[in-house]
Amino acid sequence: MITKDEYQAAFDVVESYHKQLQEAISVAEKRTGVPVREFILNVDMSARLRTALESLLEWSNGQGICIEYIDEYIFRRLRNCGPLSWNEFSEKREKYLLERQSLSTAQS
Repeated sequence: MITKDEYQAAFDVVESYHKQLQEAISVAEKRTGVPVREFILNVDMSARLRTALESLLEWSNGQGICIEYIDEYIFRRLRNCGPLSWNEFSEKREKYLLERQSLSTAQS
């Protein structure tokens, strides 16, 4: 039999978990950047890189991953992603971000 104190302690743990979850969601919503899907659609890249980025989207369950937050560790964990693919991604990402930045500056 569960006592009232044990129930209250368990309830406090669940309440604490929900609070942490809400804080994590609010932090994630504040992140801004270029979604991987937009990058795939707007940048000319090799089939290998495109497949790797699409598998990254599948791995993340469709959550809004932005290209700015993909580091070499995350990227290289994908299947068939070696140093050449990482270099291609890094170069294309840098070029795309600079183009976006110059467009937004010109529109302002």
